[in-house]
Amino acid sequence: MPLFSMKKKAEFQKVLYRPQPYPDNYTDEKLFLNSLKRNKNLQTFSFLECVDQGQLPLQQLCCTVMFFLLHFIDLNVTDGMIYSMALVTVVGYLTITGFSVHEIRTVILFGGFLFGLSPIIQTLTRTLR
Repeated sequence: MPLFSMKKKAEFQKVLYRPQPYPDNYTDEKLFLNSLKRNKNLQTFSFLECVDQGQLPLQQLCCTVMFFLLHFIDLNVTDGMIYSMALVTVVGYLTITGFSVHEIRTVILFGGFLFGLSPIIQTLTRTLR
């Protein structure tokens, strides 16, 4: 009979209901990160897709800056400049969206309300100054 008997440890099983000769926080080297899935929902975008999706926030930023420049800085802005900027904005918007009938109707309706209410807005701003 040998002096030291080498008793082999039972093979590790990833179950909690069976007593095992391993500590509770034991991790088997063969099973560690075995079920890891890297970049499972990764979506790749091309440069042109990123530029295309970045146009809308940039347009909103430019509109905000133009509004600030026109209304808070006392520039000598003529009506012709405002009409030309509005025309360029509408043409640019319709070019980007593809000249659909629904978009053109929306732009005409929105522009009509703005020009129709502009005398009221002018009198309100005159009384507040």
